[in-house]
Amino acid sequence: ATITTPPVVTTPQVTLTEAPKTADDAVVVTWHYGAVQKDVHIEADDFVRFEWGVNQIKHSLRQVTRESYDNCGQDDVALKEWSAPELDGKVVVSGLPVGTSYFLCWLPTHCTAGHMRIKIHVVPAATQFVVTL
Repeated sequence: ATITTPPVVTTPQVTLTEAPKTADDAVVVTWHYGAVQKDVHIEADDFVRFEWGVNQIKHSLRQVTRESYDNCGQDDVALKEWSAPELDGKVVVSGLPVGTSYFLCWLPTHCTAGHMRIKIHVVPAATQFVVTL
């Protein structure tokens, strides 16, 4: 009688690693006077990049309360200064809490007449994985 050995079957190793997000993956907001900004919707680990410099006017980026957003910063209450007034800006915002965050340009008339304010709605981050076989 002949004895045959069954073939050896190997199972591929699967490695799961989290796919980190970087500033290169950022949602871009073109920040300039006169552009009516649409709300931005992101996940908690996303980045938002504000860019300006198109019209040679200085702009700033300030994170504010909802009340300050509603009155265009006339109460002069800032939660965080992301950028001082600059002619050419690229500001990356990250680490926002889940919920709604409010931003505006606090230079005179830029919020009221120039519509330079925006809401960023943040939802919990979904974990993304990379599968390696």
